[in-house]
Amino acid sequence: MRPARSNVSLRHFFIIVLLSFSASTVSAAPHHSLNSSDALDEQIKATLVALAAGEIREARVLARQMAWRFPKYALAQLLSAELESTAAFQDVRAADLNPISQELIDLLSEAQARLKSAQKNDKVNDGIGLQELSILPNTIVQVGTNLSSLLIIDLEQSTINHIVGNDQSPTLIREHYIGSGKGGFGKQLEGDNKTPLGVYTITGKRADSSLPDLYGSGAMTLNYPNALDKHLGRTGYGIWIHGVPHAQRSRAPRSSEGCVTMSNDHMTSLMSQITPSDTLVILTQGLSYTTDSKRTDRQQQYQRLFTHFQQTLLNGDESQIAELYDNPKERPTQRQTTSRLGYVADINARDIAIVMNPTLPVEYRRFESRFLVMKAEFGPKNEHQVTLYWRELESGEWRITTEVWNNPNT
Repeated sequence: MRPARSNVSLRHFFIIVLLSFSASTVSAAPHHSLNSSDALDEQIKATLVALAAGEIREARVLARQMAWRFPKYALAQLLSAELESTAAFQDVRAADLNPISQELIDLLSEAQARLKSAQKNDKVNDGIGLQELSILPNTIVQVGTNLSSLLIIDLEQSTINHIVGNDQSPTLIREHYIGSGKGGFGKQLEGDNKTPLGVYTITGKRADSSLPDLYGSGAMTLNYPNALDKHLGRTGYGIWIHGVPHAQRSRAPRSSEGCVTMSNDHMTSLMSQITPSDTLVILTQGLSYTTDSKRTDRQQQYQRLFTHFQQTLLNGDESQIAELYDNPKERPTQRQTTSRLGYVADINARDIAIVMNPTLPVEYRRFESRFLVMKAEFGPKNEHQVTLYWRELESGEWRITTEVWNNPNT
């Protein structure tokens, strides 16, 4: 939710930051060009961490450097000006009795989001330094062999993680700040200004030259609403990942109409590094982790579930096939699947992508059930795809609630 207007001063915000977060050190980071967004991310992180640790003199120097290096970055100018005013024993602009402006609220929200991200997790570095991960977030059960990239977007922490590689050697190649919907997350209705939670594919790329300035250096379109969204009655459209207006460096954490936004050079770099057909986008609210052994147990459990689906589809009668589905009327007819059955038999359960669908906050849930997403590619050239959306029953059994079969002709 967007913060309400108040008379809270920037100095009060600093105090809140100091009370809310423990001090941490800033480790050395890879060298980046002086005007890149990676360099900016490192500079703002170092400034805010110094500020939270009470190192005001260091924060002042860092903020002054940042304002000089990134003159178009409004938050840098604000921090530098406020710290210089404080050093001169002057009343800061944000501490007067006039209502705080929405622009200032947005900048303070960005500062807080960046500091939370910097201090929540010391296992990764901001920027592009490659880092092999020892474990993936719980939402990822199995990467599968047909994916080249995972974009895991934590809307609660305003960060994106770009991960490549397979289950044995996942590698984080980038983590950085993003903005999202001003209505929060968990999109339900058109116009609610929320960013959806779920598992999505990229349906296309849009170049800078084809877009209004609002979208910055480029955009990638997502398949919201996907089949599960439609099944659950969610409405709306046009959820993209895109840049920011060229005169800006970033946007506030909650500022879009539901899209995910990031700096323009981060956007340009991301678009050059991924292939849409080989990428999954997971929009979630917070990330949790578990042990490798528990993740292996979950993989094996859901591999068996897919194999049961596969064998029933190949060898079962109509009533057995119907039992796979939450609503048997929604399953494909035998005529629709016959031409693909020979290829389905060749799918190895270890090769498919398996992802737990991120859940809504409790107050917005229409269903208490968990949902599981399986995505498989098959055929001589992997020209066919099937995406299965499973729902967990109260008994602990799983049923297919909806599905999508694609091929080059559909």
